[in-house]
Amino acid sequence: MNMISPEAVANSKRAWLKILARYKKPDRRRSAVELAITLIPFATLWALSSAAYAHGHWWG
Repeated sequence: MNMISPEAVANSKRAWLKILARYKKPDRRRSAVELAITLIPFATLWALSSAAYAHGHWWG
């Protein structure tokens, strides 16, 4: 049987808490960047698709 000692589990838990501590507070700047990274390409592709459809160029 492969048992893990309670001390190892506690150390592992502390290590993970330390690693994840920087993500505890929200970062508005990073949030805005992530939204821009998502929305700008989506809006661009949506506009190009609409333009292609309006001009009679469509797949299918």
